Amino acid sequence: MAGLELNGIFARMLGVWYPMGYVVAALDARAGVAAVEALLAAGIPGDGIHLHDSLRVLGSVAAIHGRGTRLQRDGATFTGALSDEGLLRQEYLDEAGAGASLIAVRAAEPAQVDQVRRILAAQAARGIRFYGDGFVTALT
Repeated sequence: MAGLELNGIFARMLGVWYPMGYVVAALDARAGVAAVEALLAAGIPGDGIHLHDSLRVLGSVAAIHGRGTRLQRDGATFTGALSDEGLLRQEYLDEAGAGASLIAVRAAEPAQVDQVRRILAAQAARGIRFYGDGFVTALT
């Protein structure tokens, strides 16, 4: 699968990571592969499933933070520290730091969000959330 994008699902909005229209969760590496297989079997399009191991997540975050001017980096840090999204992002980064993979699955309709939630929960995913247009819904 492709690396983390600077635009798209892992884009930064106001300096804060925000994957709008996706269900995001952390899970053990082996469970991640099983989750992808189950999502594909359930009819979720493969181009809407993004599984990234902990090393890729942490490396991509380091690359993102290394770009831009010092003022932009400081602004992103400040915004992230003061927002709920920044706190949620840190929770996922802590999971990746402990070796977990992160998965993001595009879900356009409420029924699809629930379907994805059920599949990820069956794989013991943690921090399952849907990132909507201006809101984040905890699904666990």
